[in-house]
Amino acid sequence: MPDFMFDIAALILVIVLPIVFYQFRSCGKEKHPMEDGLTPIYQEQCGGRFESLYLSSPFVRHALYDDFIVFSYAKTQIVLPYQDITSVTLTRRQFSKVIIYSYKRVGVPLSIIIWSKSPDVVIKLLPALHVPVTQM
Repeated sequence: MPDFMFDIAALILVIVLPIVFYQFRSCGKEKHPMEDGLTPIYQEQCGGRFESLYLSSPFVRHALYDDFIVFSYAKTQIVLPYQDITSVTLTRRQFSKVIIYSYKRVGVPLSIIIWSKSPDVVIKLLPALHVPVTQM
């Protein structure tokens, strides 16, 4: 292989990949306009599944507010008012606990599964926000 190929590969590894990683990681931290001026009850960077899109930690932002919950990833922010959530289930999948959100909202992914770093904390907060919780 010619020497310039190694130079190009090194350039990609050293410069391009970190830039792409930084851009992708920072995109999930963008806030929805409804969050302006509000302080979340709980917020974390975690992993998640949105229909067939799987994102590992730290590419999903999961934030609980007084009246709604926000999921943020890439350039997408999903806001679910608590009255739209029909149930939240804490269950075990493979090697970790996951939080499964069920809701009656059109225009958002059909299923949202979150790999929270502190799923027990989230599950303890939700009943006070009038969200039905089940544990399996």
